[in-house]
Amino acid sequence: MADAADIAGDYTERWLDDALAAAVPKAASVALSRFFCIDCDDPIPLGRREAVPGCVRCTDCEEVVTGGLRRG
Repeated sequence: MADAADIAGDYTERWLDDALAAAVPKAASVALSRFFCIDCDDPIPLGRREAVPGCVRCTDCEEVVTGGLRRG
């Protein structure tokens, strides 16, 4: 029978595995995005980099390039 230490260790291990699994894809997708817009050199906000992995333009420049059309 498992004691309290075993149960706590199992719980901690599962929690850590879940936390790492959630963090890695997010970090990888943000890393694919540029920090600064290729057109105007303004910073691209973290929210946009998370929402649109691989983005290379800020929202304003993207709207100019696409003519205001949105993906999805």
